[in-house]
Amino acid sequence: MPRYYFNLFNDLVSIDDEGRTLDGPAAARAFAVANIRALISEDVQKGSLNLGHRVEILDAPRVKICTVRFADALAIVPAPPDPPETGATRGH
Repeated sequence: MPRYYFNLFNDLVSIDDEGRTLDGPAAARAFAVANIRALISEDVQKGSLNLGHRVEILDAPRVKICTVRFADALAIVPAPPDPPETGATRGH
């Protein structure tokens, strides 16, 4: 199995020196997405989220094959608009 490296670019830069053996590029991307989602969860617990952060995936010769941005790791669903005000409330 090929080895892939996952360099993280968020508030800090973390260069992966060990890598991980995975089935191929699709498995490497899925691994990156799963780890990004874990990082997003931690960030949200702290009250912030920067969707511009990213993970760069490199192959065994350390050539970049893909970039996965935090924004690419989840579907963002906007809040629906507030319902219109109806005037007086009942019982008051």
